Amino acid sequence: ASATRPEAPRAVTPPEGFEVVLHVDALKPGEVSEVIAGGTAICVANVEGVYYAISNSCPHGDGPLGEGTLEGMSVICPYHGWAFDVRTGVCETNPSSSIDAFEVQIKDDAVCVRL
Repeated sequence: ASATRPEAPRAVTPPEGFEVVLHVDALKPGEVSEVIAGGTAICVANVEGVYYAISNSCPHGDGPLGEGTLEGMSVICPYHGWAFDVRTGVCETNPSSSIDAFEVQIKDDAVCVRL
């Protein structure tokens, strides 16, 4: 890990049912990242300082959404450009291909996701 991305805080006890996935400073507004939590790959997005989490796998070709780009409230898959709403996981390109969205809470300096 580079010095620019702080490690996920180990000392924070997440809320019941949540896992610590990122340090709040690890993602700048407008960025997305792939994280592994509980063996599940998820895509975390920072939209103007608010964190969202959705499944990392695009149903169309299994694209890694965490390597995509954030446009407004949508993550754009790097493979074929499918767009997903980070709040709901709804696929704006093909609504029948929606993905899971996960509840996010911030505790101290930890981004926590309910799996």
